Amino acid sequence: MGKIALFDRDSTFAGAMAMGCKPHGVSICTKRTGLSGKDLVVWNLSQYPCDVVHLLSDLRRAKGAPGLIVVWEGESCKPAGLSALKAGAVAALSKESGDRPIQDAVRRYFASQRRPHGEEALLHDLIDRSYTLSFVNELLEGLNRCNGLDDLGRQVLPPLLEAAGAPRGQLALLDWGSDEPPAFAAECRDELRALAERDGTYHWKLEGREYVATIPLIAHGRPVGEVWLNGPPDGIDRLIDAAPLLSSLCGQVAMAAVNLRYLEDVKQQALRDGLTGLYNHAFFQQRLREEADRARRYQGAFSVILVDVDRFKRVNDEHGHQTGDQVLRLVADALRETLRQSDLAARYGGEEFVALLPETDAEGAVRTAERLREAIRALQINTLDGESIGTVTASFGVACLEDPLESPAKLLQRADQALYRAKNSGRDRVCEAQALGLEPQIPVFDGEQ
Repeated sequence: MGKIALFDRDSTFAGAMAMGCKPHGVSICTKRTGLSGKDLVVWNLSQYPCDVVHLLSDLRRAKGAPGLIVVWEGESCKPAGLSALKAGAVAALSKESGDRPIQDAVRRYFASQRRPHGEEALLHDLIDRSYTLSFVNELLEGLNRCNGLDDLGRQVLPPLLEAAGAPRGQLALLDWGSDEPPAFAAECRDELRALAERDGTYHWKLEGREYVATIPLIAHGRPVGEVWLNGPPDGIDRLIDAAPLLSSLCGQVAMAAVNLRYLEDVKQQALRDGLTGLYNHAFFQQRLREEADRARRYQGAFSVILVDVDRFKRVNDEHGHQTGDQVLRLVADALRETLRQSDLAARYGGEEFVALLPETDAEGAVRTAERLREAIRALQINTLDGESIGTVTASFGVACLEDPLESPAKLLQRADQALYRAKNSGRDRVCEAQALGLEPQIPVFDGEQ
């Protein structure tokens, strides 16, 4: 039978602990009979303030080297509790979470001390390995099917939920490059961070009629996200038993998340223009074909806007290429801020940009081009010496897909012709292809290929 030295003057708490631990063969001793023969110490930092690092050191030198669980009331002792956790305490818990988490920490500790030996140990080990491998295989199959970060939760949650016996769960990833936990995890952020720094274990608490458990996702020593599990209170025992397996599986998920993010970064770099951050010409051509096909299939509107920065060579000649680059970056920012989320902006080449506007007719595209023209005119651009270069303007050519037989290349050609008219008509203006009499060019077949 395990024995606990309880340093807590709350008789109600002591009684609850005794009742909760007795079925597991653990007895509670509240009398100050010393630590001799004790397997575990539960210490209330609020009632018995102390240097927890020194306390741990003393316990390690004591006979039997009993473990330590620290508890506290209120928030003032919380930092000391977290320090104890980092220094090697079995657990650090607030009594405000209730008696059950503390009892579970006690049960886990004594379960870890009762290891089978000899052939029994070998059999247990083989069973555990087989059980673990079944979930690992299921998880790896899900990761192999994963199509990206957006698909990660759908692929990996089923084996995690099955291992934990939890009916519901959620995967939450941090913003790339951030150390801050997702917003909904802020309430237990400190506890999670302390646990993650020590051994990546989980944290849980009761909320109403169910438990909420979170497992930090750690890769290369850094947090990348969290897995949240929800279930009824009677499932807590299975959750606790599955903790080592869940930590192992979540380690695989964390590494997969990092690898998928790196892969997406590489893909984005291949699709983006290095100077402006807009999509590049190759990706624009792909999306032009896709949007034109979609508009034809669903008989929807689709427009293209070509943008050319006026007198850009003069900017480079008079103010230098670095200032010219700054002009291109700011024009790109104006496109991003003016266009809708469903639109696509790309760098067409040199000082030319292009915008694809799904579900937008010629009239709507002209209005959008006018807003872009005004946004570019309003830009305040200075040289590296802080000298203003004056007003920057741009010319716009607009074309709308009006005939389903018109090819994307012909549509773009009409937008280019409209842009040419805008440049030759004084610049800083919007010209629309149909208004200029630039009708769609439809191929005519005479029966011969």
